[in-house]
Amino acid sequence: MLSFKNFLNEKALDSDDISSLIKSIQKKLKPRDDPDARGMYKFTKRVERTFLEKGRLHPGAVVALMRISTAVAGDWGKNRKTYRGKGTGNLTDYPPEPTAVAGKV
Repeated sequence: MLSFKNFLNEKALDSDDISSLIKSIQKKLKPRDDPDARGMYKFTKRVERTFLEKGRLHPGAVVALMRISTAVAGDWGKNRKTYRGKGTGNLTDYPPEPTAVAGKV
């Protein structure tokens, strides 16, 4: 009989992976000045301090970092270059008009 461990093939993050994740988040959030970005930036600084002091993180903190990383990696809403305040993020329409993608296939 196969054990549960045989089915669980998750990749664990090592210390270098976590450090690079934190640094990439901070690099993307530092130039932003909206309250959401400030809160996420402060959170990552606190997590980084804990990580440096203890050398490890609670799995919930790692999941939170991964969610923040996913949120700031997108090109929508506040992450768009056209964002200048409430309602100016200009989300792209989906699906695009056929003429917008004609000849790009």
